[in-house]
Amino acid sequence: MTASPAGEAMTEPCVTTRHAIDLPGGRLEYQARAGTVRVGRDDGSPLADVFYLAYRAESGATRPVTFAFNGGPGSASLWLNVGGFGPRRAPTLSPHATPPAPYAFGDNPHTLLAVSDLVFLDAVGTGFSRLVGDGRPDEVWGVDQDVEVFARAILRYLTMTGRRGTSSASPMALRGRPRWCTGCRTWAPTSTV
Repeated sequence: MTASPAGEAMTEPCVTTRHAIDLPGGRLEYQARAGTVRVGRDDGSPLADVFYLAYRAESGATRPVTFAFNGGPGSASLWLNVGGFGPRRAPTLSPHATPPAPYAFGDNPHTLLAVSDLVFLDAVGTGFSRLVGDGRPDEVWGVDQDVEVFARAILRYLTMTGRRGTSSASPMALRGRPRWCTGCRTWAPTSTV
């Protein structure tokens, strides 16, 4: 486990661990990184800290990166991660109701990590994402506001991981649940990463 570099410790903390999963195509070693990215306003003042949980294969190759967010409002990306796309999952009884916790966790043989690195982002006010400074709810809650905050969080993540504007830039996919599908369509065609 490693902590974030000293310069980022106060504003963008993160913790990285290493793991492996046996998939139908072979063993995949990967890093799991939990942290926050600082999202600012146009004037540079801080608005929010957006929590992410990222999985990155240690293959050495440039891989696509998929950003996933829940449709909310009011729900973190947890179930997109452990309920479907992440390397570990809590099996459900779908289409029937799943009983309450505790849940049994196991490797997910259907994880998207087999073909793309993954970044799960929590909307501000869900999970560990929070307003900072003089940030106000009306600046982050709403369809247009969601698009803006997630777009800035994604661009910040790509920049701080060296995956934006360099020779190692990655193809990108956006994966949103119901409400955020609109946000994906709104932002993706006009974005440059």
